Amino acid sequence: MAQITRTPTRPRHLLLLLLSGLLLAGPGWADDKQRAMMTVVGATANADGKSQIDSQIIEECVQSLPTASELEPVVNAKSKYLKMINGDINDNRSVRTYSAEIDLTYVIFQRRLVTVTTSSIEKSEPVFKEVDGRFDQSKQFVSNSENGDAYAGREYVHDYYFSTAEAAIKDVKSRANAWLKQKRATMCKPK
Repeated sequence: MAQITRTPTRPRHLLLLLLSGLLLAGPGWADDKQRAMMTVVGATANADGKSQIDSQIIEECVQSLPTASELEPVVNAKSKYLKMINGDINDNRSVRTYSAEIDLTYVIFQRRLVTVTTSSIEKSEPVFKEVDGRFDQSKQFVSNSENGDAYAGREYVHDYYFSTAEAAIKDVKSRANAWLKQKRATMCKPK
């Protein structure tokens, strides 16, 4: 049977330590004026011939908006059991609560600058093109029950609700009308 003998690792460790000390310290006989700082910048170039498309909005305006008279809310009714209605301790019953919502559709005009760049070895200029489009947008408005005409609950914690469909409709229409007034300022100028 053969016997395996291990060589001591001490000389190897000593040699590695000595080499790393020389590398870190540098040659002791070199002049300090000959040393230079080197900055390595990590940069890559990719010449695979692929195109990259980028799009940026350069002009946007609202082309058409509905009028306030065209707004038709959808009313939803729900039954809830509420306690202490309008602050009355003895008024605990099931009530009908209402909410309303409006789905508003409008058209916007957008002019986009489309840039196509190609990564290749030979010089290739990017391609710029303006593209116009008209897009349908929608905005939903929902009545806010915090503006309700009735409430239930304790003295300091009220749960407001709309007790009539008309009150919910009035609230949602006022929200939609305020938004329409703001958007009228961004209407497209006639050309």
